[in-house]
Amino acid sequence: MNIGFIGCGEIAHFHADVLKELDVNILAVSARENSSNLIPFAEKFSIDNRYTNWETMVEKESLDALWVMIGWDQMDSLLIPLIKTKIPLFLEKPIALSSKRIHEAIDIQVRTNQYLQVGYNRRFYPFVEKIKSIISNGELRSVLVEIPESIDLNNKKLVSKLWLVNSSHVIDLLSYFVGPSTLKYKKYKSLSGSTFPSSFNAILETDNGIPVHLIAEWNSSNNFGITFFVDNKRIVLKPLETASFYEGYDLLGPTKDRPIRQYNPKLIDLYDCDYKFKPGFYEQVKYFIDNYKLPDGASKHADLNQCLLTTSSIEKILER
Repeated sequence: MNIGFIGCGEIAHFHADVLKELDVNILAVSARENSSNLIPFAEKFSIDNRYTNWETMVEKESLDALWVMIGWDQMDSLLIPLIKTKIPLFLEKPIALSSKRIHEAIDIQVRTNQYLQVGYNRRFYPFVEKIKSIISNGELRSVLVEIPESIDLNNKKLVSKLWLVNSSHVIDLLSYFVGPSTLKYKKYKSLSGSTFPSSFNAILETDNGIPVHLIAEWNSSNNFGITFFVDNKRIVLKPLETASFYEGYDLLGPTKDRPIRQYNPKLIDLYDCDYKFKPGFYEQVKYFIDNYKLPDGASKHADLNQCLLTTSSIEKILER
């Protein structure tokens, strides 16, 4: 299997580390002209074929797949040209800056029947399938989603797209767990001195009528998190790389020193990610290798249709 890299910034190193671990050949790499990343990346991973134009690389090299690691503000214009190569694609998010662009891409991909996988690596955390099983076999009562984001609110270019650039990984993970959700209520405001909303609150509802409480308070003293209330269980991903399973509680009566009744939730299981590689990266790369020749046989990865769902949901949250 011969891989071509487009882009070789920091995130590309995490992917290349896994590909090398799996004995996949990185045959060529392309970066923008005068890129300071190209030579160090190529030397680190022993890549002899180096280009400053990705289309030339695709034309000259025999590639089984493309690993696309370009900046968030570049992918929107390159998505459709990349699909037209008909080469299996692994794309880092965001793949586009609007649902309109993804619709256009889907219309083309239907004709190419091309395998395309997007880097929503949190789908591949080791505890995700266990949580999905508990949700599908139990009674989901409600969900709480927390998105704090850390951002300079004066960086208008990034702020205006931050939901797609970063927050989308939480919305994608939510959809993977509970399916699509319809926006029922939303409220947002701007902090003093900022012209862009940085406080978002919303109620969404799954197809089964389950409420999803969304709290996105940027620059607040919080962490990314998703909490599921299933039967009498509480499952907490906070941070998203750790899963805490609670069931029941210890009831402590009032004492002389603490004259209140206390409810202490019982922690029954605790899971963490493996940190040999960036969490989820080994599993998602392995998944790509196992499935890229079977575009109709893979379901765990985020494809164009699921990215459309995530992007459309974000557009509704942001709609004024």
